[in-house]
Amino acid sequence: QEDRSPKVQAVRQEIEADPDLLTAAHAHRGGESLNALCARFAHASSSVSAAVTLLANDLRYRDTERILELSAMTPGAVLSGRRAGVVPSAQDRAHEAELRAIHDAMLPNGLLGHDRLGRPILYKHYGQVRIAGLTSRGIELANLIRYNTYLCERTAAAMQQRGKWVIIIDMSGIGLSQVIA
Repeated sequence: QEDRSPKVQAVRQEIEADPDLLTAAHAHRGGESLNALCARFAHASSSVSAAVTLLANDLRYRDTERILELSAMTPGAVLSGRRAGVVPSAQDRAHEAELRAIHDAMLPNGLLGHDRLGRPILYKHYGQVRIAGLTSRGIELANLIRYNTYLCERTAAAMQQRGKWVIIIDMSGIGLSQVIA
């Protein structure tokens, strides 16, 4: 059932009135309808103008950061900073596999399956992560942040860009030493 409230319709009208925003919205909405996309931002904002601004900023970020490329990439490619479309050498692939192993040893994560309602379950364990340990072994902080976005994009792709998912963030074992250099 699509939300046809006046606020959602007003956000949609603003988006449809701007050809650039409309093009970006269609590019990034995945399997979600334009109305559902507008509803998410309308419900997250206090006003129509705030919703349109939030949506425009989100779409701009997604374009600038080339988020659409992420779901087609490998975890190692994301962690190494390689851009989509660049064919890696055998040496690059070996380096990417090493970075993935380093990352996964300190920050285990993955899709565990689905809950009783059919929502994908994403698991992240932060108890062993040492940012300084990751960066000293070749994983740049920017790539680590991009990897987090990659996980979210892969989760959204697993559900055809529709619905909700569950994220389990396991903090067992976390301590002060993990947040200071």
